[in-house]
Amino acid sequence: MNFFGQTRSLINQLLPVTDFGMQLDIEIRPATAVDVDLICELHQQLSSTSIYKRYHSPRVPSRDEMARMCRLNEENGRSFIACAPGKAAIVGIAYYIIQADNPDTAEIALLVADAFQNRGIGRRLMQHLRKTAVSQGIRFFDALVLPSNRSMIHLLNSSGRLIADRLSYGAREMRVQLQ
Repeated sequence: MNFFGQTRSLINQLLPVTDFGMQLDIEIRPATAVDVDLICELHQQLSSTSIYKRYHSPRVPSRDEMARMCRLNEENGRSFIACAPGKAAIVGIAYYIIQADNPDTAEIALLVADAFQNRGIGRRLMQHLRKTAVSQGIRFFDALVLPSNRSMIHLLNSSGRLIADRLSYGAREMRVQLQ
């Protein structure tokens, strides 16, 4: 049961997961306006723990905020989704927003459906973000991460050279230099 009192069965029915070490057939592509409803559905399927780790509170973004994520372009950032080809479900989203006062730096965020965590989807999304950002001249990723979110901390540490990591108001402010 998730934060909204609903089961996660829809995603589990659409995209069964096995633990046999098989690579998941996941497509990474840019998010578009037509993805907003599926991104909202992804959020409805998340556990309260996943919501808290991503947003640092039980608050889920509004539909309008999710739509803004999908409208990121090369001028202000980029967003990507992970989905199974031919399936009507999104299992992950990642995006970066370029800092207006520092255009070589972008703040990043990733979110992966509970049933698909620790299966390499976050790593693939991060690789996509990194490759796209570097091609745009972005040199640094910033992230605000809860100390309990070990998966995200590991992902950031493996994405480049960690040049800043400080605890501020209960969260780690991390900066990674992209190489």
